[in-house]
Amino acid sequence: MAELFGTITAALGLISVVKEVAVLGLSIHDAVKEASNDIAALQMHLQALEVVLQQLAPLMRSEDPNIDLDVLQLPLHQLTKDMTLLLKELQKLKSRKRFLPVRWALGGEKRFSKWVVSVERYKTLFTLAITADTRHRVERLHSKSDDVRRTQEEQAERQRQRDEAEEQRQQADKIEKVFRWLGAPAPEANHKSARSTYLLGTGDWSDPILRSGRRGPCAISGSGKTILMSSAINSIQESLQRNPDDVLAYYYFSFSEPVHATPRAMLESLMSQIARQRLNVGDGKPFRCLEALYSIYKLSSDRPDESILLSTLQEIIATVDGWTYIILDALDECVTSTSKQLWDTIHSIHTSFAPNPKFHILLSARPGPQAIETLQNTLEFEFVRLDTKLVDADISTFVDDRLSTSARLRDLDDDVKDMIREKLLSGSQGLFRLVRCQLEHLEEPRVRSHATIRKILSTLPTELNTMYARILSQVDKKDRAEVRRILSWIVAANRPMTINEVSGLLLVDPDISTLQLDKAMFRPLENIIALCGCLVRTQGEGDETVISFGHQSVADYLLQLPSDDGSDDGFLGVSMNQADDEIFLTSWRLLPIIESVYSKEQANGRQALLRLVQAFIDYCVEVWLFHGMRSSGAIHNPSVAPLIYSLLPFLKACPHCNKADTMEDFCQGIDFSGFEGWLTGEILM
Repeated sequence: MAELFGTITAALGLISVVKEVAVLGLSIHDAVKEASNDIAALQMHLQALEVVLQQLAPLMRSEDPNIDLDVLQLPLHQLTKDMTLLLKELQKLKSRKRFLPVRWALGGEKRFSKWVVSVERYKTLFTLAITADTRHRVERLHSKSDDVRRTQEEQAERQRQRDEAEEQRQQADKIEKVFRWLGAPAPEANHKSARSTYLLGTGDWSDPILRSGRRGPCAISGSGKTILMSSAINSIQESLQRNPDDVLAYYYFSFSEPVHATPRAMLESLMSQIARQRLNVGDGKPFRCLEALYSIYKLSSDRPDESILLSTLQEIIATVDGWTYIILDALDECVTSTSKQLWDTIHSIHTSFAPNPKFHILLSARPGPQAIETLQNTLEFEFVRLDTKLVDADISTFVDDRLSTSARLRDLDDDVKDMIREKLLSGSQGLFRLVRCQLEHLEEPRVRSHATIRKILSTLPTELNTMYARILSQVDKKDRAEVRRILSWIVAANRPMTINEVSGLLLVDPDISTLQLDKAMFRPLENIIALCGCLVRTQGEGDETVISFGHQSVADYLLQLPSDDGSDDGFLGVSMNQADDEIFLTSWRLLPIIESVYSKEQANGRQALLRLVQAFIDYCVEVWLFHGMRSSGAIHNPSVAPLIYSLLPFLKACPHCNKADTMEDFCQGIDFSGFEGWLTGEILM
């Protein structure tokens, strides 16, 4: 670094040296007339070298790391030496002016000619260095310009992407706002539940039959219709990947979800599914139909009635260029009060698109009078009677799979397995549900010996209702009230209850005056399932696990039993009205004492139990209005009016309770003597 600094200093000093040499040369020129041309030429070259060195000086002073001075070190050092020698020569000439002509004639001319060549060489070298640096600077300038341009282009592209992403986000928000307003129930969970009971290799025979024309399976409860329908849905979903112009919309009616088992819910779901499938296909006409409906009602508290929803669905289907598949399962599980409307809706959909060969509708239902009259007689809809032989083949596959995979059955002797297989198949009557219950009965822990298995097989029920009666009769007498309470809440629930909600239910004394939490009353999940046997099933994981009836036929059976036969040891049936009353009154008695219970139990450190009760109370807050409106007797209870009045602040703050129009309808049947004025005042604000 010190050497380089010295070189730079020397180079900068050359400018003054060259100037001094040039001045001296001029004085010699005046003394030596004969050498005027030579001295003049030398002076001209020295002046040119001075100009080059002045141009080189800024490069020497620059701190730019891109300037490489190494190549100039040797020439600059040599130039310094040469200029020093030239200065000495000129000084000698000046000091001996009298002898100058003689000295010039004796060889001075040749030496100075060499100096001229040397000066020209240095000037050329330094000029090239300056030119190279200039070119390098220009190249770097171009490079920087390219970098700036690329940076600007990248920034512009990033901004374009941000703008595009923001536009897409806003468009997605706009789309989701429409779907949220519609509030359509999603059928995917029901479909997943149906597929969970599917066994590979069963039901394959049904796909070509069900997918041809307007038809559907019509068979008694428990024959596997829902599984067949789910297989048809899966098959069509696979074909949609090959045929993007086609659409599929399906819906499962379920007695366990009465709030969704309505024509309105079905129409909303079908509209939503088709609109979503066609969002990015073509011009998105189905969604535009839905958006037009939203634009009419978005600023209103009113909802479009079923006739408008039906008309919009028909408009949406009419925009589809490919095939349209509509699959509706378990029509007989529609809420009774709206069943006629459902059949009328299906009639309208069918007649609207009957001429369209690309419109296929697939339905399933039990063969009730209304189904047969509407579909088979009026619409000439073809019901597919399930071939017992084909179904029995599937049942045989199911039994073989269970005998080979069940932890309690797979180690049985082959002759016992053969006996089970023969007995179950001979009495199945094409009912998957019956065979499933029979197998679960054989898997119970108390069934251990071959003798017990033979005894059970000899008296095995051959009808579903008889099978359910046997299961209930085996419930221990001390557990019957608890089991009945669980089944009663499940049968009336407007949605499947979570396992935490059911566990919380068991912690609450049904005859509530003050809320009592008893750890001894706690029932883990496996205990609840064990008490109810195959009457119930669970779906999901963790806190999201829900418990519902194993099949619609369970609810049908419980509701047909007498709800109070005066028997001490018989299992009482379930009344929907009584269940609604119990849920409603339990909810209302819980609400006033929530805060005191929380404080007490938190102080006692019983957080685990409190979490279950919290889930149960949240459920009660959510459903009390639904059950109150459906109840026939609870709203006439004298205690209801003061309860409602005392909970007025809570009602106003609770998002589940603050439904003014519904509350007004509900309160029409309540005697508010002594509480006049409150209904039209605070609660409806």
